[in-house]
Amino acid sequence: MIENYAAAAWRAKLAGFDMIMVHAGHGWLISQFISPAVNARTDEYGGSLENRARFGMRVIEAIRERCGADFPIEWRISASDLVPGGMQIEDAVQYAMLMQDKVDLFKCRRG
Repeated sequence: MIENYAAAAWRAKLAGFDMIMVHAGHGWLISQFISPAVNARTDEYGGSLENRARFGMRVIEAIRERCGADFPIEWRISASDLVPGGMQIEDAVQYAMLMQDKVDLFKCRRG
């Protein structure tokens, strides 16, 4: 799946897009890793916020490797999962701080 994100970004770059937006919120795949409400993994992708963020970080790394450091990435996240046990605004801030040196722009929406 990580390679699929990188390949899609590469196709966008080849098509002439100036940047990409990766949807990492609102219940889509990447947000399923970051959300403690749905991520019950016990491996390197589960548990702590750092572990739950690992999949998204690897997606970014793969995109950067394929498209170059100068290809801007917008990272869209949810400010809150709006469910008990899910990401809350405070968690989203911590998540953004983990990702801030890896992406160029955040778009954050509640829910």
